Amino acid sequence: MIVAFKKGYHDLLSGNWWLALGIMVRTWSIYTHCELQFSDGYCITASSAINDSTKDGVDIRPLDVSGPEWDRIRIDITKFGWKSEAECRAKAEYYKNTNKGYAIGDLWKHELFGEKIKKSFQFYCSGIVACLLKRKPILINPGELYSKLMRLPHTCIA
Repeated sequence: MIVAFKKGYHDLLSGNWWLALGIMVRTWSIYTHCELQFSDGYCITASSAINDSTKDGVDIRPLDVSGPEWDRIRIDITKFGWKSEAECRAKAEYYKNTNKGYAIGDLWKHELFGEKIKKSFQFYCSGIVACLLKRKPILINPGELYSKLMRLPHTCIA
C-alpha cells in the first residue's frame, strides 16, 4: 500500500491557491493533502467539496498518485496492526459509510486554537489516514504524518 502526500505548491496556480497557501503557512509544510492508496488503485481520504469534485467528507475513489505533485511512502499494512489489506479496507469502507462530512471548521479551530475535534466520524485527510494506520495522534497534519512515517523502520519511499 502507498501513503501519498500532495505537495501544495502545485495547487498555488489553481483556483484553490488560497486553501493550499493557508495550509502550507499554518502547518509549515509543503504537504497539503494525503491519501491512503490500496493495491487496486483506490484511495481513501477526506476532503471538502470545494477542494475537488468528490463528495464532502470521507470517500474511497480511484486516483492516480504517480505524478510529480505527489510524494509516496510504501507501507506494509501488517506492520500497523492489520492482518491484511482487506481488513484495513473493510474499516475504510465503514468510515466511508458512517461519514459525517469534512471537519474543515473543526480542523481550523484545532490548528489555530488547539481545540479538539469533537464530532465522531468527521475527519480530514491526514486524520483518516492516521486513524487507519493506527497512529497517534490522529489530529495531525499531512507534513507531520509524512515525518512520522519516514522515521519508521518498515516504510520506504515508493
